[in-house]
Amino acid sequence: SMRILERHGVRGMAKYIEAREIPAFVVMEWIDGPNLRVAVESGTYESWDDVMELTRELATTLQRAHKLPERVLHRDIRPSNIMIRNLYNPKEDNEVVFTDFD
Repeated sequence: SMRILERHGVRGMAKYIEAREIPAFVVMEWIDGPNLRVAVESGTYESWDDVMELTRELATTLQRAHKLPERVLHRDIRPSNIMIRNLYNPKEDNEVVFTDFD
């Protein structure tokens, strides 16, 4: 799935670098920022406007992935698999990034 997403250049996905089956591993780009669980627990997303913007970004990214000609499903959407890039910069620089798409 991550190879397909990378090939199509879907924004909002961690960039796939390499994967192997034996031993099993996937290498993705480093995302500078916490996962969504940590960001919410720290009080970053307290206002209704912030929550709605985050939700819009998540939905838009998933829609891009699910509209590809190949069938790509996440199957494990949870706060620990969603990173917030540049969280400690001004909010307009923040970017929601999905990880672990396989």
